[in-house]
Amino acid sequence: MTDFEILCKQFESLDPASYSSVFEEKSIRVVKALEEISEEGETGLDVFKLFIIEAVTSDGKLEKKEFELIRPALETMTGKELHYKDVKARFEERRKKNDDDRHVIKQMKDVLDKADDDLRNDIILVIMMVCAVDGEISYKEKLWIKEIVS
Repeated sequence: MTDFEILCKQFESLDPASYSSVFEEKSIRVVKALEEISEEGETGLDVFKLFIIEAVTSDGKLEKKEFELIRPALETMTGKELHYKDVKARFEERRKKNDDDRHVIKQMKDVLDKADDDLRNDIILVIMMVCAVDGEISYKEKLWIKEIVS
């Protein structure tokens, strides 16, 4: 078993209290650090939301179960009430407009390239946690994570 697979198993087996605690701690740190490296016109929160939404949909779909599990954290970060049907509609519209997410992946890789090692590791940890929120990191999610971090 590779180190990556071991990490995946660890995130898949996190208990809810540990998950929430680690996710909140890392998210706060990541958003603050992203403020320093964000492009003009973007906030650290904007960039962070991109990573979260892309992680939730990394298998090509927005599952209600996954969304509901990550929704409280998103609402806390954004200060807005979010509804599955609205987020799903925006996701579907974006998918229709852009079949090729290469530009989003490139944008995410650019952010990781600008990040110092600690921030990069924290971002990767958070996206792995988001992918594992339903208790499993699927094969498609694993491929997506590997692509983002390569």
